[in-house]
Amino acid sequence: MRISEIILLCALQTLGLMVILSHKKFRTPANLHLNVILFSMLIYYAFYYFTYSIADLKQYVPYFLCFAFISPPIIYFYCESIMTGKLAKFKSIAPHTILPLLLFLCVYVLDIYAYEILQKYVFIGMLLLLALLHILYPLLVISKLGKLYQLERFQIIGIFKYNKEKTLMIKLFVTMMLLHSVLLTGKAIVFCVTNEYWNFLEVINIVFFLILSYVIAYHVITSPNAIHHTKKKKTIVNFKQYSKSSLKEEDAKSIALRINKLFQEEKVYLDPEISLSATSKKLTIPSHHITETLNGLLGQSFNDFVNNYRVEEFKILLEDKKFRNYSILALAFEVGFKSKATFNASFKKFTKQTPSEYQKSLTIEK
Repeated sequence: MRISEIILLCALQTLGLMVILSHKKFRTPANLHLNVILFSMLIYYAFYYFTYSIADLKQYVPYFLCFAFISPPIIYFYCESIMTGKLAKFKSIAPHTILPLLLFLCVYVLDIYAYEILQKYVFIGMLLLLALLHILYPLLVISKLGKLYQLERFQIIGIFKYNKEKTLMIKLFVTMMLLHSVLLTGKAIVFCVTNEYWNFLEVINIVFFLILSYVIAYHVITSPNAIHHTKKKKTIVNFKQYSKSSLKEEDAKSIALRINKLFQEEKVYLDPEISLSATSKKLTIPSHHITETLNGLLGQSFNDFVNNYRVEEFKILLEDKKFRNYSILALAFEVGFKSKATFNASFKKFTKQTPSEYQKSLTIEK
């Protein structure tokens, strides 16, 4: 199968996904943004299809690259709509369109006056700038998600452990953007030296988008809840008061901040006997409010919340030279676990690896 035929197949698949997401059942703010992303991918496919099958459009690559600058903001607003359940306002979106328009004007002027030397360096600069945006926007997404969860410091590293099903698509796009930044940087570096491998790098870029298309389709099919049905709650947090509870969402966020501060500053999770009631007394907050806060904001029970901290502490100690001679189980007890079974189950739950597998991965990296 030729690459033009593969592109056409993925374009048809993407169009099919857009039709599905346009159905009334899936017509949510997040899915409207997702449809915009899919539409931008269709434009990518159209450009590459015509380039590789009908006409040589390589001279228009700089113009097309200007269009690519729209992608990071689109993905950012999609992720934001998953968090808030709302469509982004025009005044929020407008500033993000200024850069692509300015770059388009710059490319157009250089094209008219045929400044070939400048064209090359402007093109390289655009690739590097686009790579930078593919790093910056994911960081903005992670930061916003961290604020939503009231997380601080190292907790943000494991931010996708919370509400995994609802943050699935956010994690996918953040990962893909970071990977794409590496690809764009590579293209810029190679283009500085030679044009010889440009076609090869373009094929890699096409393959990247084909993989993204298939991954989105896979998640839509295997995890339909990730595309946000209208009948389900539309935000990540989904904070809802317990029956007969007086706790409001703003109060819950304040409580979450206090709990995290206590755990980070006093490391109470290192105490094997730490309990909900003990934490309640320390913070002078009713225990049912703590439970309601953790369930509503982080989608975790109190025990999971504590064990999550312990797992992160274990990972820190595992790389500390002072604890080099400690066994895995000894380190588990050091961070507050009382049994091997609980430790293994918690570690697997939060890292998708066994403690031994994680330790081996660190050894390989070194």
